[in-house]
Amino acid sequence: SSADVVVDATGARSISSVGSACAADSASSACWGTIDRPKIVYVGGSTSPGSPRPTLGVSGQSSGAGILVVESAALEIDGSFRWNGLVVVTGRDAALRYRGGGMQAVYGGVIVDEPTANGTTSLAGSLRDRTHVLYSKESLDLVQQALKRRFVVTYGWNDR
Repeated sequence: SSADVVVDATGARSISSVGSACAADSASSACWGTIDRPKIVYVGGSTSPGSPRPTLGVSGQSSGAGILVVESAALEIDGSFRWNGLVVVTGRDAALRYRGGGMQAVYGGVIVDEPTANGTTSLAGSLRDRTHVLYSKESLDLVQQALKRRFVVTYGWNDR
């Protein structure tokens, strides 16, 4: 309910060059936030028995900053993509997949959670390409301060 940008991923959709509109119009739904103006972006889908997983494909040179929530949908990224902040992947059969084709990185943190026993949540990247998930307290702090809300509290972390 606090999202600045809501993307309905029901069925299969694709968008290109997310973030390219930020310089001209930071209020645009094609702008998923910047370091100076992070946003809460919600990508959601609803599944019914026998229907394919809701999927949003993101391609081209894309970027964003803030909190990215992927719920009950798959977010598939092709091309270059950079996210500064927190990524939360949750809900039945939710997924975040980096397909390659460029530099793909999250600077901040990623939470992957499947709340039901009969679903499969996944985080996947290509080892051949440059896919990185890098913890950054600085990035999380910038997002938290800029959003002026207390969504993120870091108590500790463990790198594996």
